Amino acid sequence: MQGQQEQTFTFEQKVNILQYFTLFPALTVMVFLRRKIGYRFLDMLKIQIMVVLLWGYGIFSAIPFGPQAGTIVVLFSLAVLIAAIIERRLRWRDIKRGIRWHTYSRGISWFSYFLPLPEHIVKRFIDPAAVLIPGIALFFLFRPLGFYLILSAVCLFLFETIDFQKQIDRMLDQLDNQVEGEIASENMEYFQNGGAGIRPIEETAGIPTGTDPDLAAAIERRRARSRKTQKTLPAPEPLQGSLSQPEAIASNGATASQQAPAVSLPPSSSADASTQSPSSPLGYPQQEPVTPEPSSNGPRRRVTLPDNLVMTDTSEPQISQAAMPLQAAATQVPQAIPVIQSPADPAFAALPSGAPFMTPDGKTRWKK
Repeated sequence: MQGQQEQTFTFEQKVNILQYFTLFPALTVMVFLRRKIGYRFLDMLKIQIMVVLLWGYGIFSAIPFGPQAGTIVVLFSLAVLIAAIIERRLRWRDIKRGIRWHTYSRGISWFSYFLPLPEHIVKRFIDPAAVLIPGIALFFLFRPLGFYLILSAVCLFLFETIDFQKQIDRMLDQLDNQVEGEIASENMEYFQNGGAGIRPIEETAGIPTGTDPDLAAAIERRRARSRKTQKTLPAPEPLQGSLSQPEAIASNGATASQQAPAVSLPPSSSADASTQSPSSPLGYPQQEPVTPEPSSNGPRRRVTLPDNLVMTDTSEPQISQAAMPLQAAATQVPQAIPVIQSPADPAFAALPSGAPFMTPDGKTRWKK
């Protein structure tokens, strides 16, 4: 179809695909060449697929090469299956016992016991050779089995070679990251000390620091301006002598209470004076707002309020010291309405027309 893009693979992806498919034949000979193969690396699904393919290969090879050649291939596949099951059970037993071993380990070659060679050389060359030589010998006796062993030896060599290269690449990546970090620190120190231009590549471990001297100089000028701006910014001054939150609240409350104006309460009868006022959420008594008093010529009385408030007269109430921290008045409260006992009271005569007053029963009246 037109417009449909063909899927392309990178070289690295193709190598990974090749390594994956070479693992299938390689596993059938690794179970005889290695010990302590990882539990998950020895995938039973791959083993079973190869056993089924070997059965089919043995049956079809018996037609041109005789039933004996096909029987040898089938017996070889059964031996592979039995060896894989035993190895997997051993690794599972080690896991239950808590023995530390990686489940994707490639195992340890039996030839490492008596050959004074590194492990990677034994896996890459000795193990494939140990399969290739018998394969060549059996090729003249049982050609189907010999051919399969030669194919397995080639697949094992390819798999181990690719795996070895991947391990080298991982180690080199770690080394390159360390070198890049060191060179970056050296470049920063070089430019901060007034260095200009491009550093020689011999001094930067082969990592180029730039290609254009003019651009490098412009970059350094901007860095210099940025550092200068950072130096000129004033540093924030630390707060000294700061109080904790409870102390600050108490201090602010005390200051507000000292600056609060006096509170005026209306005189009342003995029954009204003994009545408890409603309490605020902080435990201090609250007053209901009153209307302003137009005149202050009324008689003055001394009224003692419950708990926190003590009033010396009707115009200058004082808050006790215990109620000062958090209950200071924010605004001045106007004077209270005078209480008139009777129309003959001198205070009633002093009130102007329309002024409010209170009767002894607590009702508010207005003078006509």
